[in-house]
Amino acid sequence: MFLSVLGLGFLLGLRHAADPDHVAAVSTFVASSPRRGHAWRLGTTWGAGHALTLFLVGGAIVLSRLRLPPFWAPAAESAVGAVLAALGVSNLLRPMGGGRIIAHEHAHRHDDLAHGHDPRASVSPPHSHPHLHGAKPPFRRSFLVGLVHGLSGSAAVALAILALIPGRREALFYLAVFGLGTMAGMAGLSLLMERAAGWVLGRWAGAYAALARVTGLASLGLGIAILGVEGPKALALLRTGTAP
Repeated sequence: MFLSVLGLGFLLGLRHAADPDHVAAVSTFVASSPRRGHAWRLGTTWGAGHALTLFLVGGAIVLSRLRLPPFWAPAAESAVGAVLAALGVSNLLRPMGGGRIIAHEHAHRHDDLAHGHDPRASVSPPHSHPHLHGAKPPFRRSFLVGLVHGLSGSAAVALAILALIPGRREALFYLAVFGLGTMAGMAGLSLLMERAAGWVLGRWAGAYAALARVTGLASLGLGIAILGVEGPKALALLRTGTAP
């Protein structure tokens, strides 16, 4: 029975990774760090931050029956909205190309006909195609944003656990498996984002510059929407202890 609960926790973690605010946040990182192979690591570091906060706060609720103040949920959601808006502005203000995608001529080895060269030749004639230069993957920022996202959902997940799992040890295992599911789900989603963007990049050198703008607008819009809904709730609860 408990193994079934753990399996359910992993599946729910996978699903949790696909929440719109999560996807919006990580997509800004993928768009701002287009080096091949970095996307799944960015998704994993975001998931690690999310899982850490969830486990610490949820574990405190499970072990000590900690009661979070009423303003916690809307305040945490407001923090997520602020972070999303900041990530969106960051991508929108990023210089076009940013020194990251450059098309130039060069000579290099080929072992196949991918560029239409003779496979028997050790060095191909110079030709031009897009390259990624100077992109520094924002692993630290991804982890910190994951921490904030974990705060916004920790109370609800932990309280749901208390209702379904009477044992504290089992509840902690559930939290850990849920976090692993979220990490795996976001790593997979990030990899899909990278593959899709890479396919477009192969046909259009300005793909990542455009992608940065699109993800920036989406993140900014979602962040403002969350702040508009959750911000007044958090302020009202802070002032009076009752919802507006």
